[in-house]
This record gives sequence, structure tokens and C-alpha cells, in this order.
Amino acid sequence: ESEERFRSLSGAAFEGIVVHEGGKILDANEAYARIFGYELSEVIGAQVLDHVAPESRDLVSRNVQSDYASPYEAVGVRKDGSTFPVEVCGKTISYRGRKVRVAATRDITERKQAEEALRAERDKAQKYLDVAEVIFVAINTKGQVTLINPKGCAVLGYEEKDVLGKNWFDLVLPAALRREVRAVFRKLMAGEIEPVEYYENPVRTRCGEERLIAWHNTVLRDDAGDIVGTLSSGEDVTERRRAEEALREREGELRQLTARLLDVQEEERRAVARELHDEIGQLLTGLSLTLETCVRSPRQVTTDRLRETQGL
Repeated sequence: ESEERFRSLSGAAFEGIVVHEGGKILDANEAYARIFGYELSEVIGAQVLDHVAPESRDLVSRNVQSDYASPYEAVGVRKDGSTFPVEVCGKTISYRGRKVRVAATRDITERKQAEEALRAERDKAQKYLDVAEVIFVAINTKGQVTLINPKGCAVLGYEEKDVLGKNWFDLVLPAALRREVRAVFRKLMAGEIEPVEYYENPVRTRCGEERLIAWHNTVLRDDAGDIVGTLSSGEDVTERRRAEEALREREGELRQLTARLLDVQEEERRAVARELHDEIGQLLTGLSLTLETCVRSPRQVTTDRLRETQGL
């Protein structure tokens, strides 16, 4: 009855089931034969290690001999000689009154391909992070740094190992800002507020210098949609802001200089006007006196005096 039950269960299984004693296959299901490209009749009586690639035979042998019961990965070999990744989970049981080993084998080719594609995408993304000229930093709900790229380490003056796992606010924020920023972060993690798309705030480097960073932020969510942290990109705008401030100061100085120049020009114009007024006044006074003399005593007016008056 138990053997019939075993056959019913193994026949309905999607993974390959094999029963072997001392490495010799006593029984198997159709899925096992199909995975390795055999007919079921070809499998019965064969050696389990015939279905294992040479590079994995020592591993499989050790696990069989030690009654290893946890899943592990190995490389299988098909009838046509092609190899493929498998996941194996074995257990020692009593079968037909004998102590045998039953193992479930699963073809994990598609899973490995998916993992490789994911790894390739992750490596590609990591390369982007490595060469990016902006800071990238990810923080979990506890405020701990889970990712920082080389640019971030360069700006802050830390090695990656000195930043990962540390509390971001304690490590890099100036003391005067910590309470305020922490309060905003807690509300953000609770979903009470939306992230600010852009803002600027200072960070404190390892040597104690403050650098002004322009941040762009987004929240990170898990598959269930729950907030699990933030991802931020930051640009060090310290030198730019200093240059802008210096430019504003220069423009202010230029405006002051221009205003002073205009004042000086106006003062000079007024001085010239005063001088002209005084000189013309003197000339007119002299002319008036000469004319007056001519009227009163024409004979007393000399030729030189008349010529002088003519010159006026």
C-alpha cells in the first residue's frame, strides 16, 4: 500500500523522484526520466552518478553517504551528454523493507537564467553607479545606509565599508539639522507625507567640512507596496553656490561703484557750472561798469578800455 501511494505521489510530481540503494536506481517516476532525456525503462537499474556531471559527483557522493537532507545545487548530465543545473533534495527512508535513499531532482535552468539576467542587470546598474558623477545613497526605514556609490564616498571622504549599515543622519548631517530632518524622515517612512522632489542641505564630511548637496529623492517600496526606504541622488553644488554668491557680491560692488561714479560726475558738472557762473558774472559786472562810465563821462574812457570792453 505504501509503495502504491509512493508511485501515485511521485507520478503526480513535477520534479523528478528517484529511489536508489548504494547508488543503483531501484525506482523513479516519469518526470525523472524526462528531465534526463531517458525512457523510464532505461533509468531503472542505472547508477545515479551516471546522471551527474563529473564536476558534481564528489559533492553528490558525500551528501548521499552523510544522509544530507537539505536542498543543494549540482550539475546534471542528460542522455545526449548536455549538462544543466539541478536542485537536489535527498532523504534516507525505508522502502520495500530496505534502507534506501530517495531524492527529488528539479531542473533549475530557467531559474538560473533568470538569476543570471538579474545579476547582469544588477552589474550593469552597478557600473552606472560606479561611474556616475552624482551621489547615490539608499537608506532603509531605520535610517541605515544600504547603498552608496563611489562618488558618494569620495564627496564624504569615507570608504564604503565605513558608511554601509551606519545611520545616515548621525554620520553625515550637521548636528543642528538632525532633529528636523529625522522628524521629516519618520513621516515619510510612515507614508504621511510625499517626498520632496528637490531640496538642498549640507552634509558633514569625514574631515568636518560642510558641503552643500542638491538632492533628488524617491521612496522605495517592496512587492506589497510598503515603503522600505529612500533612494536619493545628490550633486555637490558647494562650489557653484560659492561662485554664485561671489558673483552677487561683485555685482553689488559694481552697482555701488557705478552709483559713486555717477555721483562724482554730477559733482563735477555742478562745480563746472558754478565756475562758469562765477566767471560770467565777473565779466558782466566789468562790462556794466565800463558802460556806465561811458554814459557818465565819455571823454574819460580810453581806447584801451573800449578795446577791453569789446573783448568782453
